[in-house]
Amino acid sequence: MPSASSSLIAGDTTSSMVLNAVMQGNEILARHKKVSVNHFDIDAFISVWSACNPSLAKDFFDALVQAAAIGDFREFDHTELGSDLGLKICCWINTMER
Repeated sequence: MPSASSSLIAGDTTSSMVLNAVMQGNEILARHKKVSVNHFDIDAFISVWSACNPSLAKDFFDALVQAAAIGDFREFDHTELGSDLGLKICCWINTMER
């Protein structure tokens, strides 16, 4: 059964969950010194990056949420807050990994 704190950080992507934890100062981030993922995609990269760089992740919260969603679901909604920068981040990560 999920804990009460896990429902507070719920999101559509792994990055959304990590970013919600970062924004809330969730204790799960302070309890762990290492971060890993079991696959590599844009959402996974942004999740790890956000956990390792919480101050910057807070500054770019909306764009990172959008970049993760674009990378994970291949959906772009120009009306969402942070969507333009999110698309740029997603494209840059795609370019760098090739």
